[in-house]
Amino acid sequence: MDAVVRYLKVAGGPASKEGLLVGLKNGAVLKIFMDNAFPIPLIKHSSGIRCLDLGSTRRKLALVDETNTVVVYDLHTKEVLFEDKGANSVAWNSHYEDMLCFSGNGQLVIKTGDFPLHVQKMQGFVVGFKGCKVFCLQYVSMGTIDVPQSSSMNRYLEKGDVQAAYQVACLGITDSDWRVLALAALQGLQLEVAQAAFIRLRDVRAVELVNRVANGLAAGTPKGLLLAEVAAWEGKFDEAARLFVSEGRIDKALELFTSMRMFDEAKHWAEEAARNGTLVKGAAGGGAAGGAAAVTELIGRQAEWSEEIANYEAAAEMYIKAKKYDRAIALLVKNSWWDRLLKLVRLLDKAADVKHIQAAVTAFRRAGQYDAAKECLLKLEDIVGLLQLNVDEQRWDDAFLLLAGHSNLKPQVYIPYAKWLLSKDRFADACAAYSQGGRPELGLAILQQLADNAVSESRFADAAHGYYKLAMEALQGIQSPSTGMTDIDRQALQTFSTHYDTAEMYYAYSMIHTAAHQPFRTVDDATLFNAARYIEPLIDHSNASQDMMGSTHHHDIDSSGICNLCMIRCLID
Repeated sequence: MDAVVRYLKVAGGPASKEGLLVGLKNGAVLKIFMDNAFPIPLIKHSSGIRCLDLGSTRRKLALVDETNTVVVYDLHTKEVLFEDKGANSVAWNSHYEDMLCFSGNGQLVIKTGDFPLHVQKMQGFVVGFKGCKVFCLQYVSMGTIDVPQSSSMNRYLEKGDVQAAYQVACLGITDSDWRVLALAALQGLQLEVAQAAFIRLRDVRAVELVNRVANGLAAGTPKGLLLAEVAAWEGKFDEAARLFVSEGRIDKALELFTSMRMFDEAKHWAEEAARNGTLVKGAAGGGAAGGAAAVTELIGRQAEWSEEIANYEAAAEMYIKAKKYDRAIALLVKNSWWDRLLKLVRLLDKAADVKHIQAAVTAFRRAGQYDAAKECLLKLEDIVGLLQLNVDEQRWDDAFLLLAGHSNLKPQVYIPYAKWLLSKDRFADACAAYSQGGRPELGLAILQQLADNAVSESRFADAAHGYYKLAMEALQGIQSPSTGMTDIDRQALQTFSTHYDTAEMYYAYSMIHTAAHQPFRTVDDATLFNAARYIEPLIDHSNASQDMMGSTHHHDIDSSGICNLCMIRCLID
């Protein structure tokens, strides 16, 4: 050796081939291998060597000279990379080459990359640096000092070097620092680092988020949308909304806020988009129109949420603002808010909102709200519906007033009116109503039924009156003069004759029946006898006529019994 050896350090290597770092008093630094007799010069320093260490990649050499100066050399270029005063020992981090420590003046100094030095108190000499632990010799005892790596990691993150920050983090940091690193990597779309950090934290949901972002990148999703999703996951909702809007997806921003029931914030962004003319995907259009459509959709979602929490009043109001009238009407009907429903109908356009007004009419009618239903139908100018409403409510005077200018709608009123009259036992008026409604055959059927019922109940005077009316109705059905009758007129004439004869027969028989069944009589025997003589030939003629007409009803009057009854009474008197 050219000078006295001042420092030796094992540089590692295979068995029997280990290397030694040798520092000489004349400032020379040599590297010696056990199986090689020739030393390898590394650096020629200006002062004697007191301590030295070689980096893990064998590229950088750190030394402390006799002037207590620590110097870092690049062994490839022989360039001085770092220099500082007040050191008595130095050591590289065996796990990270860009990190070294040196001690002196009761301090421990940590240097990482090009960042400012980290200083903390320590007594003794540095003999090793591994991960986050510094090994120091104080007199005859060896101790360890934990060195926090958070500051170094944060500086790398501020610089934007996520990979270097991850390498520093691997030396040893807290869980909170791992989360800081993971989020920074995720925001920078350094997904491998983010995934590794979240796996260390055992955060399954975060790992799933990283996988979704990775799949989105592979599918060509814009980075802005992915970063917005990340910001939303972190709880930075305004930042997420800003990113969504910058990508032209105000609908995503609205979905973000509405899913958390933050409707005020959602309205703010929707109105902002409308003012700025931001293109809204999924809305009715772009610009202000799209923003307005987004606001309307937002109000609708808020209404749905209000309905879910049973705040029906607010929900109905917001459905109206969102122009979702069908939902608003359903809520108003459900809660029997008829006045509010009528106010809503007054606001609707009779041309564009016919369906909604009709739904309101149906609800009003079911609830018995006649006046409200009438107002709705008048708004629609629905005369048919208004007539039907009056019929259903049995407001016949109003219905007849409407018919004054709409005679073609008579059947819609008179047929139900006739049925109502029947329920009130006003049979004659019912028959007239059927005639007015264009269904005279129904009136005739009623008269026939009344006459038959009178016969069955032995009310022969009423039966005579009923058949007389049937005869008059048949007579009115003859349209042609006697010289030019059609087959229909002849059939009507035959029907008239049959019913008229039947009416006379039942009228005559009513006197006999009354005399036979009442304790007192006002008709003398001669009248009864003559009535019986009048009836006898009519019975056979009437039955024959009805056989010709195909009638299944025959007059069940015993002629011989009538005559006998009359003769017996005459003899008794």
